[in-house]
Amino acid sequence: MFKSVLIVFSFLVIGQLSPSWATIIRDCNSETGKLISLSVTGCSFNEDSDKCVLNKGETSTLVATFQNFNQTSQANLKIFGILMKRIPVPFIIEPNACASWGVHCPLSANSQSTMTISLPIKDEYPAIPVDIQVSLLDDKKKTIFCLQFAAQIEKK
Repeated sequence: MFKSVLIVFSFLVIGQLSPSWATIIRDCNSETGKLISLSVTGCSFNEDSDKCVLNKGETSTLVATFQNFNQTSQANLKIFGILMKRIPVPFIIEPNACASWGVHCPLSANSQSTMTISLPIKDEYPAIPVDIQVSLLDDKKKTIFCLQFAAQIEKK
């Protein structure tokens, strides 16, 4: 049975978070906004590591709440699996976050929004450790937020 994991992460208080939280989610060059919170359903953290365990054949749902600092007419999503800490492999998803992932565009400056992303963990994915990177880009291709966390794909 999957556990729901709620990860609340504010870049304003990162210095006040315990070191283990800082290793679970990392900022990867957010430019024009910040991540406020992230909930990952279909992800369990085992006691021996800070990796999110994703089971093949299941769907993981990410709910990200973020603040953008600038007005933007669109928001585009990019998700990568980073293999061996250096090889990015894109997830094939619809990039338009406004049309497909619940972001209501245009986004006003300093507004808060929530995005819900469903990612199927396909049976053909290898059972390996992978870093998941999620980026949301504005209409000038600047990064509203970027986050990365360690995961382990496993056979159920």
